[in-house]
Amino acid sequence: MPGRIVAAWRQGALDVCCPAICWTSWCACCAAEPSPALAARGLADLIDILAIEADIVTLGGVGRQRARRKGSAGLGTFLAAQADYLITGDKDLLVLKDRYAIVRPAEFWHRHGA
Repeated sequence: MPGRIVAAWRQGALDVCCPAICWTSWCACCAAEPSPALAARGLADLIDILAIEADIVTLGGVGRQRARRKGSAGLGTFLAAQADYLITGDKDLLVLKDRYAIVRPAEFWHRHGA
């Protein structure tokens, strides 16, 4: 599912927001443990495209402090960007799905995919 969501974003069907506080570490993590859905070359291209086209969200004071806790940067970005969904497989965030529009990639694709 993540590959389909990335393809939809690349075609302009979705907007993506990334937390500025985690950008460097996220890129390093993705490079160290690439998704099976993306080849190493595809991952490098994806990171380059995200750097140019994604909305990089800077969290304010309290949000920045909370972002240091696991998963909080994703939730802070979701709230700061006033996004429709937070798409994640992070178990720490998924426990909050009753309070926020947090969904797994497969659930998002099932609701909105082509």
